[in-house]
Amino acid sequence: MIKRRFALYVLPTLWRAGLAFAVLPLTTKRLDPADFGLFALVLSFSSFGAGASGLGAAYPIAAHLPVLNRTERQDLVSTLLWLGALVAFVLAAMLLLVWPLLAAMIPDIANAPASASWIAAALIVLGVPWNHAVAAITVTGQAGTFAAVTIAESIASTAATLIALYGFDLGIESLFVGALVGASANTVGSVVALRHLVRFRFSRKWVADCLHVGGLSFVASLVERGQVTIERYAFAHYVGLATLGIYSHSQQYLNLAKAGAKAVSNATWPVALEEARAEDGRFTRLGAAWQPVYLALALGGVFMATLGRDAISLLTHDKFTPAYVFATLWIVLVLLENAARPAVAIVYAHRLGIANQWTVILGGLLATALMIPLIKWFGALGAVFGGFVSVLVYRTTVVVIARRASSFPFQDGTLFMGIAVVLTTLVVAVTAGHDFSARLGILIVSSLVLIVACRSARQSTVLALRTMFA
Repeated sequence: MIKRRFALYVLPTLWRAGLAFAVLPLTTKRLDPADFGLFALVLSFSSFGAGASGLGAAYPIAAHLPVLNRTERQDLVSTLLWLGALVAFVLAAMLLLVWPLLAAMIPDIANAPASASWIAAALIVLGVPWNHAVAAITVTGQAGTFAAVTIAESIASTAATLIALYGFDLGIESLFVGALVGASANTVGSVVALRHLVRFRFSRKWVADCLHVGGLSFVASLVERGQVTIERYAFAHYVGLATLGIYSHSQQYLNLAKAGAKAVSNATWPVALEEARAEDGRFTRLGAAWQPVYLALALGGVFMATLGRDAISLLTHDKFTPAYVFATLWIVLVLLENAARPAVAIVYAHRLGIANQWTVILGGLLATALMIPLIKWFGALGAVFGGFVSVLVYRTTVVVIARRASSFPFQDGTLFMGIAVVLTTLVVAVTAGHDFSARLGILIVSSLVLIVACRSARQSTVLALRTMFA
């Protein structure tokens, strides 16, 4: 069962990533970094609205759905979905109303296509069903549905972007068209995934539960997404859309690493919750699954630090080459984001959502307060530093909260070794400059050091293979 679920989460993720990188030479041939920067700026408003509309649905769904009967499941999911949809429509309308004000505050928005505001508003609404569907799919183990929707969305979005770009010569507007079509495909998939769980009704019980935990999640989402929006504004104001475009391009590699880690998280989530509720607190299966992931991410970081500039240059006609430094740091960030997996499972299993959300708010507020001065002083690197602040605060606090509820083992030795090797490799590779032979040698040496040093990861890899693929 774990083997099949793992494959159905990982393979579509690899498909989407491969397709995205395959079309990079086509999109970057017609579009420049400033175009992608403007697209990222506008979509930050959609991301803000979609995140706020989620209402923290993952928390009550993860905590309650596995133990509810059919009718109670329908009440829970229906209530959260319709509440989220209501918030999404309100936020979408507000975005359209304040759009002229945003254009006055951020002059670069005036260069966006006329359809940009309407598409950004539509993306807020269209994001709600899939966010709720993913939460339910992950808990109920509908990995096949996730795989089918993910593949369909990537194909539809990519096809729409290329047709708009080359068939209709829409330029930057093609990016917005692709985003809209992809979100629409996700919405169709959500209807299929939730068809047995959604009814036209509210439950006062789940409204109260949603407001109790989800109300704070709403604030946390506003803070988290607001951080991204402020980040985009600071880029536009202090360093320009071209730098924002390079920075946002580096986030494609961040999203790839996150998607891979998320696929593993989704596949192991039922096991994680089960072990979090167990009395022994050993998390044997969870640890066995994550150790090889940490090693793989670290090896990816070593590659990006050494040969990433060559790969990005080849894919993007040398327009986005500086993104390799940010991409390397993003892999380190993803490693940190996935530290202390037992602690996260304990927080969800023991219904500590309120305390958990306060950690998100605390880290987000601190990072948001630092974002503008960091970008003003350090440019794009300042934005990366802000991301690290938020993650470090969150992970540290989650561990403290989980320790109060239950004991759990330390399983992050490979993770921290990987971070140390990646950062050291990046410094040495930057010093080597454009010498390809030297950077190739650094890649080989760092990879060998990492593999040899992470003895427990090698052992866990064998155990994971036996556990999942026997």
